[in-house]
Amino acid sequence: MMSYNSKITIAMAVYNGGKYIQEQIESIINQTYTNWELIIRDDGSVDDTVAVIRRYAKRDIRISLLEDDKKNLGARENFGQLIKSVTGKCEYLMLADQDDVWNADKIMLTLEHMLETEKMLGKDTPILIHTDFSYVDENLNPLKAKPHIAYRFSQHPEAVLNKLVSQNFLWGCTMMMNSNLVSLIGPISKFGVNHDYWIALVAAAMGHIVFIPQPTMLYRQHQDNVSVGLKSGTLTSRIKRILGGWKEMVATKNKRILLVEDLLAWTATGMPTKNKSFLQEFVRLAKQGGFPILLFGYRNNVKRQGTVQTFLYYILLISKFREPQ
Repeated sequence: MMSYNSKITIAMAVYNGGKYIQEQIESIINQTYTNWELIIRDDGSVDDTVAVIRRYAKRDIRISLLEDDKKNLGARENFGQLIKSVTGKCEYLMLADQDDVWNADKIMLTLEHMLETEKMLGKDTPILIHTDFSYVDENLNPLKAKPHIAYRFSQHPEAVLNKLVSQNFLWGCTMMMNSNLVSLIGPISKFGVNHDYWIALVAAAMGHIVFIPQPTMLYRQHQDNVSVGLKSGTLTSRIKRILGGWKEMVATKNKRILLVEDLLAWTATGMPTKNKSFLQEFVRLAKQGGFPILLFGYRNNVKRQGTVQTFLYYILLISKFREPQ
């Protein structure tokens, strides 16, 4: 029987989260697994977020506020500062958003899968465990949404990296990382829209990813964070969005190519040869454009969720690469 005495570090990046943060902190306090520490970093809030955090930190020694003189870094760098502060110091790391609510067994369930995976692959293997989640509105009422894309892609775990070069399907708030993976994250590339994508790529390229098809949290949707999964709408509305945002889509495609290039530069010495060769060839052909990258993508099962999205992505890949302005 496994011993569950590991300390779990939870990093929460916040900004003007006073409206929802209390519910999130309470849901962490109410976890069935109690050996955790919650480290929160505020990015310069002008509401009562910091006051709420300080109240909880006085009541529970497991909660602390990471303070520095940097403000308004954005979510990506806010999490980046947190990850930097715990690298080399934590056993396992989880990430938390300020406006979600965790199920009471979230830590325990994820840790169980982490320990099982480490037992199978060894503790020295960089491992990322991520779970499903439930969409809810701002009042925590259930929302209908498409099935989590990670469920379909998790059916072929050996090809996760091939899918990730085209789009991210891992949410930071569902992750648990072991210390070996945390040590590899380093500075988050500026070409990543968020921290989630960079972490997912590092994990897929350097270690092992496991998806748990069970919701462990309520993923709150409000006017500031409506998910793409809830924006899909009708085919007509999707086409209108595509036509209206084609220039932006091309720019995003180009940034993802540079993101993969940064990944290669950062993890050059330790990446498995197979993954390194795949990524190098992807970057080379994607920058070149034209038919070769189309053939490469097809042969290597590079795809996005759904046939239409994959088709559009291939059209984007064929287009000439340009450095972002």
